[in-house]
Amino acid sequence: MDPQTKIRPHILVADDSPEDRFLLGRAFARSGFGDVVSMVENGEAAIDYLSQKPCPDLLLLDLKMPKVDGFDVLAWLQATPRLRELPVVVLSSSILPEDEAQAKALGAKDYLVKGHDFAKTVLALHSHVLSSAGKDL
Repeated sequence: MDPQTKIRPHILVADDSPEDRFLLGRAFARSGFGDVVSMVENGEAAIDYLSQKPCPDLLLLDLKMPKVDGFDVLAWLQATPRLRELPVVVLSSSILPEDEAQAKALGAKDYLVKGHDFAKTVLALHSHVLSSAGKDL
């Protein structure tokens, strides 16, 4: 590969809120990553996507979703050898310490609370995107 070629990470967002998906998509587009983001609307769709598609470089995962919640997705990832090392950042409205502890125990790399400071959240996500691929972006 040409050293000048930049490798762009692929990001999967799993969130049941259309508003949150819209805001995240817009934030990534403004950061120059809009073309590398895929969106699914629940945990069941995330598992289906991850079962059939190439592994993304980063998963942004909501916890409180219908059908299959984020905790179930995290447990499934840990039970799936090829996906066990997938970096996962949880984006949740929950401020409960036990939710954060459980998410991290199930392999989440970070836990960000939605709605507190969107600019700070976007900066943290941008940092995770850049580090997730571990490549020259």
